[in-house]
Amino acid sequence: MRGSILRGLVVGVLIYMLAPATAGAGPLEDARTLIDARRYDEAVKVLEQAVAADNASAELYNELGIAYHWTKDYDRALKYYRQAAKLDKTYLTSPLPILDHFNLYDEMIQIGEAALSQGDTHPGVLTGLLNAYYMTGNEPEHQRVLGILKAQTYVDLYEMDYQRYVLAKVEVRAGRHEEAIAYIAQMTTTSLLQFMATASDFDPIAQDPRFIEMTK
Repeated sequence: MRGSILRGLVVGVLIYMLAPATAGAGPLEDARTLIDARRYDEAVKVLEQAVAADNASAELYNELGIAYHWTKDYDRALKYYRQAAKLDKTYLTSPLPILDHFNLYDEMIQIGEAALSQGDTHPGVLTGLLNAYYMTGNEPEHQRVLGILKAQTYVDLYEMDYQRYVLAKVEVRAGRHEEAIAYIAQMTTTSLLQFMATASDFDPIAQDPRFIEMTK
């Protein structure tokens, strides 16, 4: 159960961090309003009708991927994420969260490294690479990307807290629980803290009273 909750919440975090935030109009605007209201099936219908009515843009395909991702139709989500990325490299990193679901780590690495080579050090990109290298047991590359993440100075508060969340997860995986607690103590984003309370990655410190207090 905790693992499924983790995947769902990470989807929420990564989708909106990786997907370009451009102003919508018409069906895009309507679909985003429906997604914000958690009316995902309705958002899918709006976007599917728009795709059928005209030649869809990369932005429209990407939003359809997001909508399907929320409905947990992972196959269609990946299909439309890939279609968006094929049409516009702006959406190159959009498939990262869904690729993690399918354990397609080689493709995650290919996409993440391509983005990194273009100077994209967004926390979502670095997190995708960290997960892929960790799951494939490539410790040197994992440490390289970890060093890049630690060196970043983010201005946006959410990105700063997301960086701390990822670093805390790395410390827990390494058995350095005090260091993990120290990162968590610096966080202020409620949604991320509440997410961490349900994430199986933090099971080793789940009973620590400090962790419980900070993430409740």
